[in-house]
Amino acid sequence: MSYALNILLCANEPYIKYASVAMYSLISHTQAALNFYILCDESAHPSTLQRLKSLQSARVRIHTFCCSLAPFRQLSTLNGSLMAYMRLLADSVLPSNIQRYLYIDTDVLVCGDILELYHINMEGKLLAAVRDIAFHAGSSHIPNHNDFYFNSGVLLVDLTKWRKERTTQRLFDILHTNPSLTEGFHDQNLLNFALASDTLELSVQWNVIYVPHLVFAPHTFASSAFAFAVPQSLKADEILSRHSEQAYTNALQHPKILHFAAQPKPWEKMCYIKDNAPALDSINQLDFANKPDSIHKARFSLIDFENPYARKWRAIAYKSPFGKDIKREYIKALLKAYKTRLIYVAKVYCAPLYSILLAIKNRFLQNLAHSSKSLKLKAKK
Repeated sequence: MSYALNILLCANEPYIKYASVAMYSLISHTQAALNFYILCDESAHPSTLQRLKSLQSARVRIHTFCCSLAPFRQLSTLNGSLMAYMRLLADSVLPSNIQRYLYIDTDVLVCGDILELYHINMEGKLLAAVRDIAFHAGSSHIPNHNDFYFNSGVLLVDLTKWRKERTTQRLFDILHTNPSLTEGFHDQNLLNFALASDTLELSVQWNVIYVPHLVFAPHTFASSAFAFAVPQSLKADEILSRHSEQAYTNALQHPKILHFAAQPKPWEKMCYIKDNAPALDSINQLDFANKPDSIHKARFSLIDFENPYARKWRAIAYKSPFGKDIKREYIKALLKAYKTRLIYVAKVYCAPLYSILLAIKNRFLQNLAHSSKSLKLKAKK
């Protein structure tokens, strides 16, 4: 295993199952020997890690490490999690003989042989990464966000250079003096602030984040050379692409690594009812019920969206060590989506019936609250 490719992932207990999908897809697309290094926090259960290690074979080795998140407790989080910062501890955990490693997020799906990526000429750079998909308000927290700004979901790291230049200490020094850098996109902002000038740009095929074209701003596809348009786009809450349309379209058609960074995740369903006229909320239920169907159709929209690559991800996920768990999770999401669709149909096409059912529900909740309050008063007496 002396010539094995070194792969790093960071995952807590809930995300280990998704890490297994990324690992399974990577293993399936290469014949290379692999060393996986999984950094976990205290939440990781030994039995879960043991299931993950079922991916091991003659050419695949999996090493797990439990690390403390204490150094990052005061920093901003992503969805309440600090796990993204865990990779900053990699150089203190990985063996001293490792010269480079590939970091991947847990929500990626590998579609090509990473041997091609792993052995590229890094031209003396510390990192190799893909330019982020778009300009975001989150990335605007750092001064150089208009320049080359990379997505940190896939990173090739020259660990020898990293250690020689004491990069970890440098990053922690920056965190200590300027913790606000992590607002928005947490450690991704930190890495870009400190290391963007020492990063080799990769083809977008190595980190493809799907974003519907309709979400992009008018005259959307541009490069960072058109940074003058960024402030206006951010102010208008629009998204300006960092890639040319040709490069992005080609990457969507021929992805080497898919990154499900945007919502919804492939194990989720985005399905909700959008109220197009919040001002009508002041109308009482009886008046609302007597409005014609055309009014209800105009007022409510059913937003039902799934990433077009989600099925591809689930097809691989169901073959992973946690396939049954992931399938159960997705079925729950589907049932919730079906419930939302039924509510939408009732709101739009059966408004009087929906109003009656809503009134019954509200009365039930009121009675429940009253009963609970009465029980508490009796308990105090």
